[in-house]
Parts: sequence; C-alpha cells; structure tokens
Amino acid sequence: MSNWKPLHVHSHYSILDGIEKPSSIISECIAKGYDACGLSDHGSVSGTIDFLSEAKKKNIKPVLGCELYISNQDASIQNVENRKLSHLVVFAKNDSGYRNLTKIVTESNKLFYYRPRIDLERLKQYSENIIVINGHPGSQLAVTLQNQGYNQAFKQAEWYKSIFGENFFIEISLVDGSETSRELAKQLRSISNSLQIKKVASCDAHYANKSRVDDQRVLLCSSLQTTMKRVKDSLGTEEEFGLSGFFECNNFDIPSKEFISELHKGYDDEIENSKLITDMVEDYNILQNPTTPKFDCKKMTESEYLTQLCRDGWGRRKMNEREETKQSYVDRVKRELNVIQNAKLDGYFLIVQDYVNWAKQQGYLVGPGRGSGAGSLVSYLLGITEINPIPHNLLFERFYNSGRNTKDHISMPDIDVDFPQCSVKNIRSYITEKYGKDNVGSICTFGTLQGRAALKEVIRIHNSCDNTLANEICKKLPDKTDILEELEDSDDGSMIRYTLEYEPKLLQEWCRIDDKGNFVGSMAKIFQQAVRLEGTIKSMGKHAAGVVIANEPISDKCPLVRAKDGTLMTGFDMKSVEKVGYIKFDILTTEVLDVLQECNEMIKRGEL
Repeated sequence: MSNWKPLHVHSHYSILDGIEKPSSIISECIAKGYDACGLSDHGSVSGTIDFLSEAKKKNIKPVLGCELYISNQDASIQNVENRKLSHLVVFAKNDSGYRNLTKIVTESNKLFYYRPRIDLERLKQYSENIIVINGHPGSQLAVTLQNQGYNQAFKQAEWYKSIFGENFFIEISLVDGSETSRELAKQLRSISNSLQIKKVASCDAHYANKSRVDDQRVLLCSSLQTTMKRVKDSLGTEEEFGLSGFFECNNFDIPSKEFISELHKGYDDEIENSKLITDMVEDYNILQNPTTPKFDCKKMTESEYLTQLCRDGWGRRKMNEREETKQSYVDRVKRELNVIQNAKLDGYFLIVQDYVNWAKQQGYLVGPGRGSGAGSLVSYLLGITEINPIPHNLLFERFYNSGRNTKDHISMPDIDVDFPQCSVKNIRSYITEKYGKDNVGSICTFGTLQGRAALKEVIRIHNSCDNTLANEICKKLPDKTDILEELEDSDDGSMIRYTLEYEPKLLQEWCRIDDKGNFVGSMAKIFQQAVRLEGTIKSMGKHAAGVVIANEPISDKCPLVRAKDGTLMTGFDMKSVEKVGYIKFDILTTEVLDVLQECNEMIKRGEL
C-alpha cells in the first residue's frame, strides 16, 4: 500500500481559489485512507487553527504550512517588474517552525504590494525548522526553469539546500497530466540527482474531490469578475484568462493513493518522501487557554488589586447606605469575585476598567452598559457599567457562567462598552502605549457567501437569467437575521435550503425540493450549487470593535495581515485568536454618544 500523504492542499482560506472548509478536507482524507494531511493556503495561515483542531479531533496528523508568494528581487521595491511573483510551499516542522511561519506571513504582509510577498534574503532569517518543497508549476524553481533556464534553476536549488539542508525537497507535480509538467519533472529530477536533494510527489488540491470541480470554477470566475462562458470562450486564444489550467483539468482534488502511485511509477522515493516529511513534523502544541497581559497592581496580586478596586467602588457608589439590602450586595460581590478569581479572569476586568475609566477621565462619554455585561455587580463597582444589577434583578450568570469551563478550556467573558467614535483613536493609542504596539492589534473577520449573495453570484456566472430576474429571485429569500435561530438549528445553515423547505411557494417557479429531497425545476442545478457554496469565504475584513491585547508580540503565535486601509490586523478571527491564547476586547462605538458629546461641548462653550 502506498505511503503517500497529501501535503499541498488548499482550503477556502485561499480566498476565491480554494473551496473547502478544513473539516471537509479532513473528512476527504479519512474517506481516502490518509492518516496525515498538509495545509498550504496561498499567502495565508488563517485556516491553521480550524485545520489543526479538526485534524486532532479526527486523529489525522496535521502538517501546517503556507504557499508563499516569492519576489525575485527585494520585496520592498514596488514597481511593475516586482508584481511578478512565483510560489513556494513551506511547512512548520514543530512549534518553533510554526512561530517562524507566522513571522514569515507577517513580514510578507508588511511588504504587501498587490499580494503579500517575501524575498529569499528575508526568508532566510526565519528558515529554522521550516520545511520547503519547491517545484510545482508556478513555483519559483519551475518559473526559473521556464524563464532563465536549467543553470539558473540549478543554482537556485543549491541556495535552498545551503539554507534549509535536509529540510529542502524538490517537488514533483504531475497531476495536471500535461506535457509541460512531464518535461518540468524531468529537469527537476536531474537537478535532484546532481545535488543529492530528495524529491517528493505532490498534488495541488483546491477542492476535496471531483464532484466539486465546477464549484471551484465558479469561485475562480468570481475572483476574476467574469462568467463561465467568457472563460470557456477564451481558452486557447490570445484572450485566455489566467488560471486557465483549473478550467482545463479536473485533477486539482485530493487524489487517491492509486492515482498518485500510477503517476509516479518507477519513482517510489517520491512517494515515500511525503511520509518522510510528515514523520519529520512534530506534534504542534500551540493551542492554549487565553491569558491577559500582566497588569500593574502596585505590588499587589491581580486578585488582591481587583478586590481593592471593588472596595473603592463600594465606597464611591455609597453601597453602605443600603442597610436593608447590604448583606445581599456583600454576598453577590463575594460570589462574583470568587467565580472571576477561580477562572483567573482578574486581569481581564482590570484591563477593561482601566481603559473605560481612562476614557471617562479624558471627558469622553461612555455608555452605561450593554447586553449581559450589565448583570455584573463587580463591573458596576469598577465603573465599567453604570447600572446596578440587583434592583433590576439582572443575573451575573447571564453574563458569565462558570459551568461552561472545563479543565482544558476557560470560557472568556465578553464586556461590550460603548464609546463615541471621536474617542476611539485616542483610546486605542492609550492601550497601545500601555501594552506595546506589537502586543495590540485589530482582529480580522471573514465574509462568507450567504443566501442571496451566493445565489446571485452563481446565477451571474452561469448567465442563467438577466439581472432584473436575478434580483427578483434573490429578494424572495428572507433576511438572515429573521431566521437566525432556525439556521443555527439546521444541519448546514443554508438560507436557500431553509426557504425551499419552509417557504416553498416563494421559489417554486424556479426550484423546489421534491419528496425524495431532490432539487427540481428550471434552475435546480443553480440552486444546488449556490447551497454548496454557502458558507465559503469570499473576503477578509477588519472587525469593527475587536482588539487583541496580548502578553507578547501577537505575531509569535498569530500572523499579522494587511487590512484594506493598509494597517496590520490579526490573521486569525476572534475564535482562533482565543484558541492560541489571546483575548479579544470590544471597543464599540455609537453615534448617539458623539451627538451627546458635542452637545456637552456646546453647553460648555455657551452655545446651547
């Protein structure tokens, strides 16, 4: 039985290129008998935590990596020539390699020019415990062979061997079945033999199996802002779109062992070396409970200081004047502090009260409390909220329930505080100065194709009808907010499927689900594909309020990526950020506070 393992695999975190969620990749590996799998998204490691968690859950060995964009000159140079990039697949050998991987991705985003990019000299700085495979079509070695010839590619392979040693492999990829790939493999094998560099058989999976070929092509059309007809009409002409290989070949899936063995017949070492790579990779230990930065507690412990601040708030709020209910207040604050301190959340409350009270001291209006956070008496005593929860029968457990905690996972509280928009820049500056610019950052979010957007995009790409009718059809779908609970209870969270099942009359002119669960109707295939694409990542953005405050440089465990405004933010969303040990704080804004703030200023100036 073949020992081959799929390493060069993309998820939907290769935005509008790869299509699969990490869970789908792992499921496909299990179905095809693999016990290990790599992840190598384009310029990104944003899917790392989802992939790692799912792989460990299903006893699949994860190999964490990235397909980097490589510049042939200094990556900081921004000119037309430096827009030409080649690819390089790298993997983290262990925890130390993972930290270098996040730093490589961070550095490539600092140098962002059309794409995140890095050059070889900068890559060398982070080469320790990094495994490199280089040679698939589009890789740096392949591009060098094509454009500069064998001798230059030979020298390039020599450089990689000198830097990465036994961690460097020449990648042989034959999955597209083309004569170009076979010729490329011939030259790469020659370089490998001459320099005594190990070779490895590789796939380049962008979807789990061949049933998803057309779904991935729709995503590519979306990325290229074109239609399927225009792409097909262009194939073989001067007008041919980029990425045409994906429209001409159906082999960019996770292949079977038999398929790869047949492709690499006579080169058993290339098969075996994929196992060698997975054996070289150690278990990653990067998941941990969130921890807060050390707070300045004036020679007290955080627990002692939090208790003292509550005592100070007790006096400030004149709680002793409530004789008839004083004991219930004492019992409540003791109970809350006990829960907070047992969960080691003292630092969280100290940090929030610090920036909230700093904002108040600067004269900014701060919201009295939003959501379940108003159920905490400790928050009231600390000045985080202005609502006394006891007269209003607000429950602390509604805000934080320690019953959710386990030995391996501490649930984090979520205190939402409103500030005027005019204050946010200064509050962020205060936090950054206090905890260090490398330790504070905004959080990324991922936009996904949902109901109306998914359906409309599939209709457009297939030219299924004109835009007016497409809008009419898509408007039949309900707003997500109106059926949120129902979607959470459904198997796949599909708005389209929900509408077809529970409001069938709305869409029956174009599609319906019959008694056997089949999609039928004039646009059945369009609706089916749109359902399959729901939940697929389509974009990355910046969280409106989320801020990470870490006890170390964020890029030690989490990559920093470029936001559209040019600033850097975490490359993990808030759930993944928490899983590597960092905590999200919410600095929310509301225009009402800006209006009231301005009214206050006008009163002070005598204008009102």
